[in-house]
Amino acid sequence: MHVELKIDERVCTGCGACVDSCPTDVIRMREGKARAVYAGDCQGCFLCEFDCPVEAIRVHPRRYTDDEWRALLARLQRTCRFDPRL
Repeated sequence: MHVELKIDERVCTGCGACVDSCPTDVIRMREGKARAVYAGDCQGCFLCEFDCPVEAIRVHPRRYTDDEWRALLARLQRTCRFDPRL
């Protein structure tokens, strides 16, 4: 999934629930606050967002850029005989 992980450090209480719930080890505690240290590895499971007791975390789908979209279509055409015109 192509997602953006946002943590509002002003709201975060540093409880660590998100760190414990993240299956891909994306979030780490830094200076008493949760930080998305490896945000590019986020799989969009939403567990951190669901487990945050103060709603400091938001996981959002991220739109593909035009270049990313073209690269994805090219890869699908090569590997799956995908035709986007259908």
